[in-house]
Amino acid sequence: MKRPLFPGVVKAYICSMLVELLMAYSNQTEVRFSTSDFTTTLQFFRPETPRDQGKRKPKQRHRRLTKSQTQELIDRYQAGETARQLGEAFKINKKTVCKILKREGIPTRHRKLSESDIDQAIELYESGLSLQAVGDQLGVEPATILNHFKRLEIPRRSVGTNQWSSS
Repeated sequence: MKRPLFPGVVKAYICSMLVELLMAYSNQTEVRFSTSDFTTTLQFFRPETPRDQGKRKPKQRHRRLTKSQTQELIDRYQAGETARQLGEAFKINKKTVCKILKREGIPTRHRKLSESDIDQAIELYESGLSLQAVGDQLGVEPATILNHFKRLEIPRRSVGTNQWSSS
């Protein structure tokens, strides 16, 4: 669909037609505004920025690490920091940290839950905490907790239930 050459003129014409139509079918004997008032009001609400000309802004800002930052990330990871901590420090996603490490040939370590950690996770979960909250307390992803629960056949609460719902 082609855009009109003078969109403001077309809007003013349509507005004046609407005003005349409203005047013709209304029961009021006295009209309180004129078409010029109406078009002036419409111009007041016109956005100040031009319409999007097909150029979209990026949904998110991608962050690329420099070679020195990548080396610092690797050094800190090998010194013992977790991928989550490094992601927060460099303002990138934890998965991006893992991809960088893999690309650079650095073996990643996964936090293994001990039997006492799993027992604590079960206890916290049964007390009403969410998988996210349990994972946060133990320093692992909620999916790790869920995988252990599935392996041990621990039933999961239904979606939407939490510590505040009555049983």
